Amino acid sequence: MRDSLPGGRGTVIARVLVPGRGVFAARPGVGAGAIASLLESHRLETDPARVLKRNRGTVVTRVSSSIPEAPGEWVVKETPIPWRRRLYHRAGGTSRFAGEFERVEMLAALGIEAPRPLAASSRPAGRSEFLITELISGARPLRDLLWMGTEPLDDPDLRRSLLEGAGAWLRGLHEAGVWQRDMKAGNVLATHPKEGSERFFLIDIDGVRILRGPLGESRRVRNLAQILDLPRRLDEEAATGLLAGYAGGDASLRERLRSLASLALEARRRERQGRTGARHVDEEVADA
Repeated sequence: MRDSLPGGRGTVIARVLVPGRGVFAARPGVGAGAIASLLESHRLETDPARVLKRNRGTVVTRVSSSIPEAPGEWVVKETPIPWRRRLYHRAGGTSRFAGEFERVEMLAALGIEAPRPLAASSRPAGRSEFLITELISGARPLRDLLWMGTEPLDDPDLRRSLLEGAGAWLRGLHEAGVWQRDMKAGNVLATHPKEGSERFFLIDIDGVRILRGPLGESRRVRNLAQILDLPRRLDEEAATGLLAGYAGGDASLRERLRSLASLALEARRRERQGRTGARHVDEEVADA
């Protein structure tokens, strides 16, 4: 099965049946064979440098393709589907990735960059759903640049530049009414500050909502606390840089947000400690 359908805001997408994996929304010209090949490469990937995430059943890999309709490097995300959600799919419900094309287009209209999808589960079959997006060359998760990657920034001036840029970028999202309920440092991609003016990209956007006006204070504070949920040694540096970029020259706003974000961050860490025994994010243990 392969049909061309209009996206939510005029984008034309294809509907492709991939045997054993279900129906996918895809770019026109991308067929079942190309999607199946990328998913198989993802399944077989064992190189630690190309396994970008493996945590709580979610696996994200970087795969290479020489397929004519999808050449180059792609990011494949696989997430397990809870049994209640599987029942929903069997009843005709769509995947949480089904609206990825429309969400990326809506964000682009606001000047916000996100990786463009190649294919996304629409009506999954089985226990997993998938999202295949372009690889943003030269960009890494903010988390990796600050502490978790193989080569985190060791220059405090570069870290400050990165944090201030991230704060200004986040303020722009909030003023545009963009609400990401999982705005953590792993869900923001950034180019390296040595390259000049940083660019930021929003990922994991299936939970994004675009509201009618700028975000209220509680949502702003929650997102700030999520990004500031870093190893304890970075607490002061991260808060200073991120909030300076977010508040600009408004010192009173900066201090108010610092106080509120500190309380929200403390609550977030208490919740983690009760759930996992680890208070700080770098103390958590990912899946083997």
